[in-house]
Amino acid sequence: MEKEFIRVRSVRDITLSLALLIIGVVLVILPTSVSVNIFGCCLAVPGALLLLFMKTDYKDTVTGERFSRIIKYFPASRKAEIMAALKGNPSDISWENLNSANDGLMIDMYNSKSEDKVCLRVMEFIPYSYVPCSDWFLFSADKVSRLMK
Repeated sequence: MEKEFIRVRSVRDITLSLALLIIGVVLVILPTSVSVNIFGCCLAVPGALLLLFMKTDYKDTVTGERFSRIIKYFPASRKAEIMAALKGNPSDISWENLNSANDGLMIDMYNSKSEDKVCLRVMEFIPYSYVPCSDWFLFSADKVSRLMK
């Protein structure tokens, strides 16, 4: 299974950005004191920047389905155990981790917003970047719910 995800704007991103931008512009336009106009600029500029750059959702390039991303880190010594659990039943393993980025393994999970499915892939840290060391796994959300916590 080949998957590719791109970052896209969510409704929450657009709403937050537009709210900051509109409130800021209204405060600048109103005939009020200079301090209120400055505060309006301090709201409008970040609102415009967030509107341009803030993207928190992910979209599958093939199907167009939207996902949210969850990342978990594990020690490299657990690689065989994690790979065996993902090929079998992932709810049988203890998914407790230290959550530090220096651990060597990263599980990259994409939780579907419209369906009950999770796409995940194990990535291994090779100096300066994470490289995929497994193919994509597709599970129902309840089967990997302990991992997503």
